This record gives sequence, structure tokens and C-alpha cells, in this order.
Amino acid sequence: MNARNILKNETLQRVGRLLLTRRRLSTREIRNGADVCAVNSIIAELNDPLNDWKIHCERDGKYFYYTVLKPGHGADLCRRAA
Repeated sequence: MNARNILKNETLQRVGRLLLTRRRLSTREIRNGADVCAVNSIIAELNDPLNDWKIHCERDGKYFYYTVLKPGHGADLCRRAA
């Protein structure tokens, strides 16, 4: 997979901005809050070395939850846009 660069991609920036709230967010909360689809693919792109985010994924029953462990490249851009 070729990850998109968060510095050049508004979709990744919207998800990054939402994740920077430091809350534990479900797939549905990310999908609705950032108006995106394919949340797992977007998380994989953020975790890619190109963007260097560290996002923890945890399954609780049938739901998945995401938490930022370390914001990576573009975190300042996401904060400014908020």
C-alpha cells in the first residue's frame, strides 16, 4: 500500500484532528466525526512510516476503538486547523 501524506491530504487531516482529542474513539465515531469511510485503511495510513503516527486499536466485543499513542507528522497542522 502507498500511504497518502497527511500534509497533503484533507481526509487524513480530518481524522488526525479528531484523534487528537485523545479520547478513545470507535470506528463509528471516527466515520461520523470526520465524514470518512474505510476507517481501518485511514488508520493504517496514519500508522505508516510516512506519517509516523502511533495509533492503538483495541477490540471490545464486536466494536473497535482507536487511541493516539503518539501524534506524528502533520499533528501541528491538524491542531491549527481545528
